[in-house]
Amino acid sequence: MRSKKTAYGHLLSLDEGEELVKSFQAFCREQAIGSATFTGLGGFRACTLAFYDIASGTYMQKGFDSQSEVLNITGNVALFEGTPIIHVHAVLGRQDFSVIGGHLVEGTVRPMFEIHLFTDDGKTLREAVEGTSLKRLSF
Repeated sequence: MRSKKTAYGHLLSLDEGEELVKSFQAFCREQAIGSATFTGLGGFRACTLAFYDIASGTYMQKGFDSQSEVLNITGNVALFEGTPIIHVHAVLGRQDFSVIGGHLVEGTVRPMFEIHLFTDDGKTLREAVEGTSLKRLSF
């Protein structure tokens, strides 16, 4: 991953083969980012999406082992127990022009990926929601 500091935060560029969520989360830890929003686009050769099942209180996951165009990712960065947590949703276009989306668990970049990260000087916190696997913003 390459990065450039900007007036609003950071501009990130990931290369083919990098795993987006792990690389992005590592960058946020290294830079001590505790509050941010982001948007991005690019492509994945494979990814895993999730959908929160209200009845079970857990995320259902599904892997996609095919090229997709990332039409948009959006999300935020907040601290949970002192560690930056990335909450990211993705909308993906497929070769047949169908669209899929959900919570992005992982995505392997191909051919490239770009993220605009808008940081803030404060800290945004998350807290566990009792009886679920969710972590909500804490005010």
